[in-house]
Amino acid sequence: MGPLDSMDGAPRQGVQRTSQATNVLLTPSELGKVKRITTNLPHEDFAYGLPRPRDAEGAREVSMKWVEHRPNPDAKPGPDFKAMNKLAAMHEKTNSKEQRDFRDQHPKTLKQGAVENKLKQKQPLPSDHNPHHTFGRQTSCRPVEETRLTG
Repeated sequence: MGPLDSMDGAPRQGVQRTSQATNVLLTPSELGKVKRITTNLPHEDFAYGLPRPRDAEGAREVSMKWVEHRPNPDAKPGPDFKAMNKLAAMHEKTNSKEQRDFRDQHPKTLKQGAVENKLKQKQPLPSDHNPHHTFGRQTSCRPVEETRLTG
């Protein structure tokens, strides 16, 4: 079958160009079959795209090992906007320009270090001391209000 013949082998009618044989949009498709290839493909060992080196640390390594965040000890604390806005309100600075100027004149920074760690100390739970402690209540002991609401 020549490049200008139709799929059934009959010659095409009308204007015939050699580019018609390689134009994907002009090639007819047969029912139940893949469209025929109109371009010259490279050899079988040809790889499309750039080969990228594999990362040694993949998803499995990342998800199977949990590392807690450790803050940088040399980092400077950021501005404490809550304290500065409260102080500005106490000095009757009501609009945004007055508050910005007041914050520039009276900067406050967030507390960092030992004071912050004391605030974040974990309170002991009852289950820490008693391994048989369970939280919640038994389902048989429902109050009247809950029974009325849920049925």
